[in-house]
Amino acid sequence: MDFSGSLDQMSSETKGMNSQTRSILWPAVSIDWRGMDKYRLLNRYVKSSDVKVGFERRRNENRGREENSYKLTPLMSLDWKNSLSTTMSVTYAKSTTVESNQELWTKSWGVSLDMRYSIEGSKGIGIPLPLLNRKKISFKSTLTTNLGLSYASASTHNQPAAGTLAISPSVSYRFSNNVTGALAINYKRSSGGQLGQVRQSIQVSMSAEFKF
Repeated sequence: MDFSGSLDQMSSETKGMNSQTRSILWPAVSIDWRGMDKYRLLNRYVKSSDVKVGFERRRNENRGREENSYKLTPLMSLDWKNSLSTTMSVTYAKSTTVESNQELWTKSWGVSLDMRYSIEGSKGIGIPLPLLNRKKISFKSTLTTNLGLSYASASTHNQPAAGTLAISPSVSYRFSNNVTGALAINYKRSSGGQLGQVRQSIQVSMSAEFKF
């Protein structure tokens, strides 16, 4: 666990008027926790784990204008014993500004989940020639699948929340070092906001590579 903070202060004079600007960062906390896989309920399924949590709070003052903001960012990564890897992260941030006795604010949050699964296999091809039929040419192949899911939302004091949903599955294949291929789909849907419009997009990409 790490704690840190900072204080920045600056004074200036313009046309006989003095002004001060102050920026305070406190606290800034970072937590990195590994070893959850050692617990009895998890060690049967989880090979390695990593949990990180970040939090920071900042305050800015300038000419009677005051701004307070904070951010929270937890993240958890797990490598499972069945070759599955998952990463889940959450972000939350809010900023509030007080100026001329009026409070203005912006807020955003999001969550994402990434999953990766790989299958590896090795095979051999025999040589159909006398005295060589017991010899085999071996090669390795790897099939990797990925799935990304995310949702993010943002709002302000005078506008409704706008949200974005994203889904991105992909598959890649490696047949030795000479043949590779990939297929990816990206889907995104945005809705809400000041106009309340709904927008959708989908992108498909495919590639193949052969080396001789």
